[in-house]
Amino acid sequence: MMPNLFQSSLKWLVLAAMCFQLAALMPALARADTITTFNVAGALSPSGTLSGKLSVDVTAGSITSVSLTFPALATFNVLTMSGTFVTGWAIDAENSASDLLFLPFTTTPTPGSLVGFEGGAIPGGEVLSATDQVLFTIPSGSITPVPEPPAFLLMFDGLGWLGLACRPVRRRAQRNA
Repeated sequence: MMPNLFQSSLKWLVLAAMCFQLAALMPALARADTITTFNVAGALSPSGTLSGKLSVDVTAGSITSVSLTFPALATFNVLTMSGTFVTGWAIDAENSASDLLFLPFTTTPTPGSLVGFEGGAIPGGEVLSATDQVLFTIPSGSITPVPEPPAFLLMFDGLGWLGLACRPVRRRAQRNA
């Protein structure tokens, strides 16, 4: 009697763990489709590279956060302005030293819109000091999506839990045969 009670309790415990995992992941999964993180990379003149991340709400068409780094400068992480620019989009961002970054980029698939944004090219830009001196120019660069783990990995995780829950039942059936 005791092994069956233990197996039954284990099955319910595993099923409860699966339900808890699904409930905990649902809000994150819902937002994963709308907030997309992009890698930003580019060359700088006179020398160096631009790198960082840009988070975009591709449903609402807005930038939610920015974090860009330049050689010997504080990280640009305060978005001061964002909007359409010619046939693309542009952002202005500041760092803790009040340096200003102007970064225009093309938007695909829809020119001038971040709704459904999939990445783009940086045709130019510049970094100005707090006293309006040009510190860097950005002759070129790119904005590419950060690969996210596919949803089917979550499905395999759930199937693994389900297999674990059903395993004691198979063993009991084999012993009785």
